[in-house]
Amino acid sequence: MSWPQIALALKENRRELCLTGKEFNEHLEKHGLDPQLYTISSLNYLTIHNTSLNNIGDDIAKLDALQTLSLHSNKITKVCNSLDKLDKLKVLDLSHNNISVLTINFNALMHLTSINLSNNQLESIPDVQKCIKLQVLDLSHNLLKEFPAICHDSLNVLSDLLLGNNQIADISADIDVLTSLKSLDIANNQITQVPYNLVNCAKLKELNLKGNPVKDRRLLKLIDQCRTKQVLDYLKQHAPKDTGNKDGKKKSKGKQSEIKCELSLTPLTIDDNKLKLHLKHASLADDALKVIIKDEIKAIRPNIVCCLIHGLKFTDESFRKFIQMQNKLHETLCEKRSAATIATHDAKTLDGSVLIYTAVKPSTLKIRPLNAVKSMSGTQLFNQLQAEAEHLRHEKKRNVYSGIHKYLYLLEGKPAYACLIKKTLAENSEAHQEVISFPPITNSDISKVTLNTESILLEVTSHTNVPLTRKIADVVLQETAVLMGDGLTVEQLRIVDVEGNLKSVYPSKTDLNFDSAANIAIIRD
Repeated sequence: MSWPQIALALKENRRELCLTGKEFNEHLEKHGLDPQLYTISSLNYLTIHNTSLNNIGDDIAKLDALQTLSLHSNKITKVCNSLDKLDKLKVLDLSHNNISVLTINFNALMHLTSINLSNNQLESIPDVQKCIKLQVLDLSHNLLKEFPAICHDSLNVLSDLLLGNNQIADISADIDVLTSLKSLDIANNQITQVPYNLVNCAKLKELNLKGNPVKDRRLLKLIDQCRTKQVLDYLKQHAPKDTGNKDGKKKSKGKQSEIKCELSLTPLTIDDNKLKLHLKHASLADDALKVIIKDEIKAIRPNIVCCLIHGLKFTDESFRKFIQMQNKLHETLCEKRSAATIATHDAKTLDGSVLIYTAVKPSTLKIRPLNAVKSMSGTQLFNQLQAEAEHLRHEKKRNVYSGIHKYLYLLEGKPAYACLIKKTLAENSEAHQEVISFPPITNSDISKVTLNTESILLEVTSHTNVPLTRKIADVVLQETAVLMGDGLTVEQLRIVDVEGNLKSVYPSKTDLNFDSAANIAIIRD
């Protein structure tokens, strides 16, 4: 029996398809996956999630145009080898399944930029040595006992490596071969000794070693305090002179890396020719703007970073370019909003407020969308946009949606929608709440950025991982600084839980990893 959404996608020759929700799952359990799915040769984005899907058949190879395959949060135990015939694949997400063995030939998937195999039962992974474009590898929450065999010169763009919550006993001594490594999370494993070669990873900004039985007590204390720079400084100070030298001979590569590390640890000398971006620490005052994250969001879109940008002076041209920059990032780094979404708000409209990041039922969410006169529910907005999309598609006689309408599939079947709520408590009155952000679709008109905006709240949300949200926020800040010139100040913003416990802050000391070509100097308070 055919599933209507698949039949429609086939008829319209769609490029993107999202299959999820209670009704689809009930159909899947009764009839299995509709074989018509494998005849939609135009598909370049396919996601099936939160279903009882338990295997991937060989017919997946027929979808040879796929660039993104997301099969997270299912019941998959077996993945066929035919998956490695998807040679255009860039993003593969098999997280939150029951996979214990993988025999995929990843080396045939040379365009992969992101592999997410987290929350499975893997004890090892296949070789990825030829995945030369790989940037993110997430193997957290598995059963790995050994550090994966990924320390190859060919993986020179790998920046984010997530290995937390495994049973790994040692970090590879060749870790410094990964020259672009910026974030290493290997928390909650069985690491007793930390290799000194980590100091040769010149770009390493985030290092999480918490929850490991490290024998060096002084180092363990630094690790528990989560101070990446101090951990690396300590390793550098206690490194033997022949660190990384396995054969007793001089190793020029390691020597150069150590020099780079020393330079990165010296105080920054401000070059007058550089753009100056001031960094202001987050206020700890009770009435300071902060974001409260609620448990309801965890299963929907759990990752968020925010900060304030002060000192903006828009012109017609710079304002146009600022909007264009966000649109471009949504198409590229944010992978058409499927990986992350950027939102900006006029900070003046948030004075005296607390921000709450949560998820609510579509019928409960109330928002006045950008340029709209009145508020509507999430359900009403979705239905309205869907009707507009169909009208435009028939009017223009095209098989693909455009504008905001092309993101609607990201919400299909969702039991709850992510939102950022502005909560204001005026004197002698009850708290007033308004939704200012509804990712990945729209912002609210009440907090929209205009030509007169001088301070902005930057918000980046994602269902994938925290390093990605921070990376995207870094890029937005870099592009904004280059666009606006000197005079900008970035103010940290705290993310706390409902009890007030600090969850994260952005930008932290390990953020603001700007491209050297941007020529920006960070001036910290």
